[in-house]
Amino acid sequence: MTDLGVVRMSDEAFRNEKLYNVTMLLAKKMLQDDTISKEEYDSFNAIFTKKYNPSLSTLFAEIDLI
Repeated sequence: MTDLGVVRMSDEAFRNEKLYNVTMLLAKKMLQDDTISKEEYDSFNAIFTKKYNPSLSTLFAEIDLI
């Protein structure tokens, strides 16, 4: 915890956030290109949410930040 009361993310948690984000960015691109269906995208999301257990990324998953 820092002086501001902010908890520092562990290296492993940060790595998992990055891996989840990259994976879902690729899946979203595949969905936009009609390479996969919405159901397949949702399945990818469920699988990789379970695998990487992201704490922050799921908050922004449906927001187009770019």
